[in-house]
Amino acid sequence: MKIDRVFFLIHPACWALHDGHPDLAELQRQGTRRASFFAADHWEQRVIELQKKFIESLGQGDAMVIYPIGDTPPMCSLLETARTHLGDRCIVQQASINVEPAALHDMTEPIRHFLEDELLEGRDEFWDVIPEHLHAEIHDDLRRAIAAHGHDWAPRALKVLSGNRIYADEIARELTRLGWEIDPNTVESVAFGEGFEQCAMAWKAMVGDYLGWARPIENDFQLSVSGAPCLFDAQFRERLDLDHDIRLFLWEKPNNLWLGFYARCRGRLHEPYYVANFAPGDTVIEAVDIADKVLWPADDSVVTMTDDRLRVPVLSGLRMLPDEGPCYLVGCNHTYAQFRDLLAGARIEPFNLTPSNS
Repeated sequence: MKIDRVFFLIHPACWALHDGHPDLAELQRQGTRRASFFAADHWEQRVIELQKKFIESLGQGDAMVIYPIGDTPPMCSLLETARTHLGDRCIVQQASINVEPAALHDMTEPIRHFLEDELLEGRDEFWDVIPEHLHAEIHDDLRRAIAAHGHDWAPRALKVLSGNRIYADEIARELTRLGWEIDPNTVESVAFGEGFEQCAMAWKAMVGDYLGWARPIENDFQLSVSGAPCLFDAQFRERLDLDHDIRLFLWEKPNNLWLGFYARCRGRLHEPYYVANFAPGDTVIEAVDIADKVLWPADDSVVTMTDDRLRVPVLSGLRMLPDEGPCYLVGCNHTYAQFRDLLAGARIEPFNLTPSNS
């Protein structure tokens, strides 16, 4: 069967795992407001209904890959809707992955230890779930990343690497088994799910490349959910395509405030990281993270000002940087056109992590 569009539903119904009864002590320990949890929970309930309607609207040239999480009634309802409407045009991801060895997080040059220390606790378990025929390719990806960035980057990226490669391998086998006919040069693909700027970006960041698809897997905010409080009252306006597969998402907030967010829609570990660099001039910009912590103006922040130009990290989704996370920009005294043009006109600067000399 000919498939022109593939949609990725990634980890929907995460808040449903708590069944409306979160561990309040754990929320407090994490610094998450109770109101924020329930705002996202209620948002999720609305979006799940939108996702089911979207699935039911798909045509004969459309297919879906679902990354399930848990077996709650909302998750099962989504799976049933997709299987009933799509039949063989639905793949439900089943492959397992393991987290990186915990000891790596307390080491300098953790990637060197991961590759060279055969007695490292958790190392064998990490590799055991990766199909043998993928080992050489993953080692090659690691060598290319080390050549660009050295050995001293966040080990959580190892899970992202292995997950993307394992998922792509499973998808390739399943689409062949099901008889999907895909033109890798023209197929369109879009991901949505939870969190919008977390799993829905990380777990497809490399999948399209591994499948040999020319176009990146984009992200759809309106069929996604986020735990970021700054998005709870935001109305999506548009997504702009910038250089280096960077996307600029823009929202409208109440009282003439605007919101912007830079993210790459695909990437590989050996590629550079990017920052967006622009001069706010007399306009007022604030930056917040996913927990609503102020990143700008602030000391010791990932957002910096140099020569009157604000430097804002672009989210890669690869998790190589220990402090990498979404950075939301709030336009405080702009018109929408001014805010849009300011962010869209940013100078995009690549940078590598500092390779070690040893």
